[in-house]
Amino acid sequence: MKHHVTVILYQHPNDELSIFRNKTHFCSQDIPGRPSASNVGQDTITLAWKRPEAHRKRDYYQVSFKKNVDGSTWRVYKEDFYECTVELADFDSECEYLFRVRGVYGGNEGPYSEVSDVVTTLKSQATKLLEWSRRYEQQGVSPTKYALLVQEIGNARNEKHKSRKFEIGMMDLFIDVNFC
Repeated sequence: MKHHVTVILYQHPNDELSIFRNKTHFCSQDIPGRPSASNVGQDTITLAWKRPEAHRKRDYYQVSFKKNVDGSTWRVYKEDFYECTVELADFDSECEYLFRVRGVYGGNEGPYSEVSDVVTTLKSQATKLLEWSRRYEQQGVSPTKYALLVQEIGNARNEKHKSRKFEIGMMDLFIDVNFC
């Protein structure tokens, strides 16, 4: 199967030849591999994909993402990348996301890769603490207040410095909000 690509050569200041493709003539060699996730955190995801054969030193990648819910639209991540393994940040915790990647060749945006598998970020520490807490006020009151279940470590109390030490999630003792 033959692929037709329009190529324009120009002399670069450092005497290297660079190739620019006409935006309407991309081939399978221009498409990055399907992105896959690793090191998924509460608000961070490490994403990697296979480098396309046609990718050159000055070319870069754009990562698009969306939440895995009906009606969600694709958004381009705030940075461009020159490597095939990147760490993305500022995602919502405990949410499902989909990713895709495209190369940008000489200023022309290439086709997107296949869409990744669903990537789910982890629970935040605050959410985990809520599981050990009890509602402090009645429902319907905004903002909702919670109290942590704690047990004081008696021999760690310091009367001189007025400090106490607690273990979280032990007994039905609430932190006195007036003490803090």
